[in-house]
Amino acid sequence: MFSLYIYIHMLYTQTIISIIEVLAVTIPVLLTVAFVTVAERKTMASMQRRLGPNIVGQQKHISKFFRCLPSL
Repeated sequence: MFSLYIYIHMLYTQTIISIIEVLAVTIPVLLTVAFVTVAERKTMASMQRRLGPNIVGQQKHISKFFRCLPSL
């Protein structure tokens, strides 16, 4: 009975250690990919120098005219 308890304890210990090792590798990789993705998107957005989808800049009236031109 006692040796069975030790065997089960060792089995669970090895399993828990394996899970911790997998998490110790997987979580930093996922975080790195997430931060690199955010940095890439911010870099691309700054390259475009876009104000936003509802703000068009200095030529507001001209762009409104050209947007309604195809519907004429």
